[in-house]
Amino acid sequence: MGYQATTRAVSVSSADGLSSDFTKFIYRDNQNALWIGTLNGISRFTPEPPSVTSPPSIVVSGLRIAGEAYAVNELGEDAIDNLELQSNRNQVQIDFTAPAFGLGETLRFQYKLEGADANWSAPTDLRTINYANLSPGNYRFLVQAINGEGILSVNPATVTFTILQPIWLRSWFVGLVAVLVAAILYSFYRYRTARLREVNSALAETQLAEEALGRSRTERLAELERVRARIATDLHDDIGSSLTQIAILSEVAHQRASEGAGENDSEPIARIISVSNELVDTMSDIVWAINPKRDHLSDLLHRMRRFASDVFTARQIAFQFRAPEPEHDIELGANVRREVFLIFKEGVNNVVKHSDCTRAEIEFQIEGDWLVLKITDNGRGFDSTRALYDSAPAITSARGGNGLPSMHRRAREMGGQFQIVSRNGEGTTAI
Repeated sequence: MGYQATTRAVSVSSADGLSSDFTKFIYRDNQNALWIGTLNGISRFTPEPPSVTSPPSIVVSGLRIAGEAYAVNELGEDAIDNLELQSNRNQVQIDFTAPAFGLGETLRFQYKLEGADANWSAPTDLRTINYANLSPGNYRFLVQAINGEGILSVNPATVTFTILQPIWLRSWFVGLVAVLVAAILYSFYRYRTARLREVNSALAETQLAEEALGRSRTERLAELERVRARIATDLHDDIGSSLTQIAILSEVAHQRASEGAGENDSEPIARIISVSNELVDTMSDIVWAINPKRDHLSDLLHRMRRFASDVFTARQIAFQFRAPEPEHDIELGANVRREVFLIFKEGVNNVVKHSDCTRAEIEFQIEGDWLVLKITDNGRGFDSTRALYDSAPAITSARGGNGLPSMHRRAREMGGQFQIVSRNGEGTTAI
C-alpha cells in the first residue's frame, strides 16, 4: 500500500517498540518496510500514511494549599476559580497532566502565573509547580501542553485564586484604626482642653480669692480705721463732755459746801451720779462694739433685748420684741453692730422720754441683704414732716444729742434708709 511522500519527519524510539535506541543499520525492502538493526536485535518498522494530529488537552490533577490537599475531580479539572486564601496560606502547589492516546507520544508543558509572571515558561517535562510566599493579590495560573509535533493546547487549564491582605492591612481595619487613633487624639485633645480649662479656672478662682482677700483686708483695715475714729470721737464727745460735766458739778458742789448752803447741796451730787452712770453705759457700749467675740447678729439682738427690757420695765411700758430665729444668725462687722445699736438705743430712749405710750413693739427682720429695724409705740405722736430737720426738745435726746436727725445720719452712713411715720395722737413708727 503506497502513500504520498512528504518531508515530515517522525521520531521512533524504544517507546514506540524499537528493540533499542542504539541502531547499527537501517534497510528498506521492496514493500517500503524498514529493517532496523540494533544492539538488542532487528526491528521491522512499516511507515503509515500521516494522520491529522489533534491538539493535546490539559487538566489540573491536584492542588495543595499550605500543605493541605484541595479536593479535585479524579479525572482532573480544566478550571478552578474564585479561591480566597488567607495571608498565612500563601504557599500553593499545582499538579497538572495531559492525556496522551498516541503510542509513545511525548508531551511537554508551559505555564505562567498572571500577577507574578509576565511571560510563559520554557517547555518542561515537569508536571508539578510549587509557589511559596506569594504576596497578597489576585493570581491566575495557566498551563498548556505541547505534543511532539509542537502543537499547543487550545484551552489552557487555569487556577484562579486571591491571597487576602493581612487583617492589619485591610481597608476596613486601616479605617477602624484610623478612627480609633482619631478618637484617641480627640479624647486626648478634649482631656487637655478640659485640664487647661480647669487650670485656668483654678488660677482665675485663686486670683479672685486673692483679690477678695485683698479687698477684705482693705475693708477690714478701713473698718478698723473707722472704728478707731469712732472710738476717738466717742471718747471725745461722750466721755469728754461727761467728764467736763462731772468736773463742773464737783466744783459747784465744792463751792456750795464752802459757802454753807444746805438745801441744794444734793442737786449737784445727784447730777454727778447721773452723768457717771451715763458715762459707764457709754463705755460699756464702746467696749461691746469693738469686742471681736460679739460679731454676730445674736449678740446684737441679745444686747438690744436686754436694753429694751431694762428701760421699758422701769417705765412700766409693755413691749414685744420680735427677732429672726437662731438659725438665721449671721456675722456683723463692728461698725454695723455699733451703728444699729445706737439707732435702736436712740429710738427706745425717744419712746420712753417723749411718747407717753403704754405699749411698744420692736421688730427686727432680715429681708434679702437688708437688716430691717422697726420701732412702734401707741403714744401721742408728733408732726413727722419736720422731725428730721427740727431740733426741738421734744425730739432730741435728754443728753443733748441730735435725736431723729442723728438716727437718719447713722443709717445713711451705713448705706441704709431711715423713715419715720407719726401723727399727733396716733403714735409713732420708726423704720
